[in-house]
Amino acid sequence: MEELKKIPRITRIILTMSILIPVLFTMSPFLSEYLYFDAEYLKRLQIWRLITGIFVSTFDINLVFILLTRYQILKFIEMSKLQIDAISHEIELTFFILSFSFTLFLANFISELGSFNQCINMALVNYMCRLCGTDNMISFFGFSISPIYFPYFYGFYEYIISKGTSKFYYGLIHSVSYIYLRKKLFKIPQCYINFYTYILSRINCPKGFKGVGRKIGKKK
Repeated sequence: MEELKKIPRITRIILTMSILIPVLFTMSPFLSEYLYFDAEYLKRLQIWRLITGIFVSTFDINLVFILLTRYQILKFIEMSKLQIDAISHEIELTFFILSFSFTLFLANFISELGSFNQCINMALVNYMCRLCGTDNMISFFGFSISPIYFPYFYGFYEYIISKGTSKFYYGLIHSVSYIYLRKKLFKIPQCYINFYTYILSRINCPKGFKGVGRKIGKKK
């Protein structure tokens, strides 16, 4: 338990989602029908698919390698506190992860992509390399690689382990577009920052969410 607490908070949450959803998808044929993304289901207000569709995947040996890499990348991002502007690295990273649902939605129309899981690592790799600066070296399975070349190296690695079937390039497109737009055009909405701060305060509070409903409905 103590070892788990040493893992940075957002890394721990993302890895939990990256393991739990594929396990449910693989072990339960009934649940699997409700986890992958298809834009047609949004007409039935099945909005949760925009989130579960980010992580859904079959649980196999390829996923194990993907998760090991994801852990290293996320840990580096959090430990280095990589951020684009004054917004905290945690808020930036969670917003970046949630924004995958937008590209997943578009990719579903273009190539019927039902899961963004195969694209997450490539998006995180480019995000990390663009923000960490060229002076740092990225350690990857014993190799030290410059951030300038690491996205190319990792893209080749993804191509090999997926035997050419991965659509990881959607992750690269998303990451490049996100960083450019964040620097040039938009800021993270204040409502998201407030929501994140509120959730965090409830998690850190000893009472958690107990009494929230009573406080909302309490008469003055």
